Formats: sequence, structure tokens, C-alpha cells
Amino acid sequence: MKKNFIIFLLFVFIFTACGDDKTTEIIENQVISFEEVIDTKDTEKNIELDTEEKENNDVGLPREGKSNNRDYDWFIDQGKTGKASSNNCGPSSAVMVHKWYDESTEMTAEKAREEFPENWGWWSTTTIEAYFKANDIPYEEKLYKKPEDLKKEIDSGKVGILCIDSTYITYDPFSKYKTGRFYEYTGGHFIVVKGYQYLNDQLYWEVYDPNNHGLAYQDGKPMGKDRLYSESDVDTALKKWWNFILYVDPKSSEK
Repeated sequence: MKKNFIIFLLFVFIFTACGDDKTTEIIENQVISFEEVIDTKDTEKNIELDTEEKENNDVGLPREGKSNNRDYDWFIDQGKTGKASSNNCGPSSAVMVHKWYDESTEMTAEKAREEFPENWGWWSTTTIEAYFKANDIPYEEKLYKKPEDLKKEIDSGKVGILCIDSTYITYDPFSKYKTGRFYEYTGGHFIVVKGYQYLNDQLYWEVYDPNNHGLAYQDGKPMGKDRLYSESDVDTALKKWWNFILYVDPKSSEK
């Protein structure tokens, strides 16, 4: 009986922990230039996608959306969070939401890791919950069944922490419209969803993905900041890993 219980605990941890997010062959502070992959003539003109391209499912301009953003910077690049940076998607996501909830906090991902070391390995979803409780951040854990569940929470002003299998997020590092996964790592991973957009009538989640490791666009903006992941990719990525979401509501902090 004891042996079976230990096996059960190991199973639960594997499917609720997210972690080793270091990108393959990372170059510190690498800048990705779209001009390297887009024809030079096209970059010299403001060319809109024509009807034929749109019919071929190329992503067009945003139609509408919602973003529960802040007017201050709360993004964290886990690649800059100390010795456990390759495993720090959990602390980074938790502290991002902490900063979103409370602008005055001085918490960092490094401090969060020190408070909950977890042998410097992966954080689990229960670790994030323990962190929220320790820092008086009210949250709700809700079962995810369909994209409308997440959209409803975003519309109400909340942000959510998702524990996904990034394997199912389409790899597209040179996406002109910043859609898809921009790093090679695949596996358990924490991200923050803070909004959504529609591109050619397809729903995309607006995310803060901490697995950035210095990667930036030509304008210097981190590639993990305001990245867009399709609702179908995220739907699969959640259900394949942990189909619950940890939501935080700003209303308590704004009363």
C-alpha cells in the first residue's frame, strides 16, 4: 500500500510540475531580426497581406481583443534569475503575477526561489499556491474545459497562470505577428495569460512567457513579452499537462 502511494505521488508531481526551460544553444542577449528571414524588398515597403495570403491562413492584423496589462513593467525573464534560471519558470510566473497584483512589491524570482527552494528543481502548481498564500495573494484554482472558460476570466479582469506542455505550442520563432513558441525547449512550462486578440477571426492568448533568456526583437522588446499563442494550441497544451488554471483578481488590491 505504501509503495503504491509513493508511485501515485510521483505521478502527480510529474504532471503538475513545470520546469527545465532553457533554450537550446542560447546566445545571451541575442537579438532576432525579422529582416534576416523576410525579403529585403518587402521590408522597404509597408506591404499589407493580400486576400490570397489571408485565404492561405497567413495571420493578419488584430480585429479586437482585451489586455489586462499594467502601465508599469512586470515582465520577468527567467534567464536572468540566478543559478536556477533554467528551472525558474514557476518562480518567474508567480512573481510576475505578484507584481501585477501589487506594484509596490519588492519580490523577485530569486527571492521566491530562496523561500521555496524545492532543491533548485521544478516548482509544482502546489508550490505556486503556497507562494501565493505566503504572500497574501488571493487566488482561485479552476478547472479548464474550453477556451471560453479562460476568456470569461480575462474579460472579468483577471490574469491566469497556466502549467502547459509547450510541445503543443506551434514553434514559429520568426513569426511576423509574434505568434507561436519562439524557443526550442518542449515540456512542462509555466506561462501567464493576461489577455487575448483575434487575428483573422482566430483567437490568440496574449501571454507573458518567462522562457526568454535574453532573446529580443529588433526594437529590444523581449520575445516572451506579449507573445500570442493560439487558443487551439493552448487548449491542447493544457489538457495534455494540467487542465486547471490559477487565477488572480486585481479587485482585492484595488479596493
